[in-house]
Amino acid sequence: MVALLKRISFFIALLCVLPGASCYAQSATVSPYSRYGIGDLQNQNGVQSFSMGNTGIALHNDTLTPDFINLKNPASYVYNHVTTYEAGMLNNNVQLTTEGVSHNNNNTYFGYFAIAFPMGKHFGGSFGLRPMSSVGYSINTTGSVDSSGTSIGTTNNQYVGSGGINQLHFGLAYSPFKNLSVGANLSFLFGYLNYQQNVIYSPNLGAYNSQVTENINLHGFTGDYGLMYTLGKTRDSSSQFVIGATASMGSSLFASSNLLAISDLPGSPQNNIDTIQNIHSSGMIKLPMTFGGGLTWILRDKDNNNQFMFSVDYSMEKWSQYSEFGQTQNLNDSIMLACNIFRIKSLIAFLTEYIIGQASLQPKLILI
Repeated sequence: MVALLKRISFFIALLCVLPGASCYAQSATVSPYSRYGIGDLQNQNGVQSFSMGNTGIALHNDTLTPDFINLKNPASYVYNHVTTYEAGMLNNNVQLTTEGVSHNNNNTYFGYFAIAFPMGKHFGGSFGLRPMSSVGYSINTTGSVDSSGTSIGTTNNQYVGSGGINQLHFGLAYSPFKNLSVGANLSFLFGYLNYQQNVIYSPNLGAYNSQVTENINLHGFTGDYGLMYTLGKTRDSSSQFVIGATASMGSSLFASSNLLAISDLPGSPQNNIDTIQNIHSSGMIKLPMTFGGGLTWILRDKDNNNQFMFSVDYSMEKWSQYSEFGQTQNLNDSIMLACNIFRIKSLIAFLTEYIIGQASLQPKLILI
């Protein structure tokens, strides 16, 4: 018990350092679509779920080895019978194409860090840090300034966005009786969203350039809940079903916005700066409710080895409920259907038979 408390203290101290580094790390996305809402949503799952087609609502450690942390359903923490920790880096390779011109971007960024640990016979806990969303884009467009049908100059429009939201979670799971578990995460969300728009005119026009910058800082708490029920004795039956469900009622984050609009004459450094707007406001950003369900079916052989496993997940996020400072953003609801099929033993058996077959043929080949 003392050793466990020391480990927990160490990782809590580590997590106190990581948020600052994560907030100012390289953007996890390069996409103009990250301008909407809170940005592009990042992978919220561990490496196990990520490698299984993002399934995991009905998956726990007694159904798959080796030990892993299932961040998709907090009810799974009670099945971590040994202290388990994970950390990951993600790589994002994006190709953007517009008007026949393509641009490739490749970046690697912090994926997540998590630890799960047993707390007696009926309880399990977890905490960790992961990015929830990311904003990252830089768009340049050019236009023409006409007078009496004749072009007299050009304008260059620049749109730049950066930032994102991080999630620090603390989770607890409880199993009131065998084969049933419930769990919950309490998460602290924090981060910033930066947006900037520049309008630059041709020097010969003598027009004022403009720059509009908006910085939004936000923080707040949110919770999500999970349930799992296993049909069939754990690890003792030839056929087993696991049913899972997750839900979040949404949350409201405290947000403060600084909007600064200035204009200046062309040149470097900027000169003749005129402040058009300098507004500070505060309000709430409302995140949507989410819910999901999953099913996992496992077949085992007489030696209790997983032979076949099928997982399917369905989830919905009600982004039509999203609002910033009391204003809706006309976003659509998000629906995800994911499935995964494992035939572990079949693959191992095939490779084993192939190797043995090659070995048995080798002496005959030598004799010939």
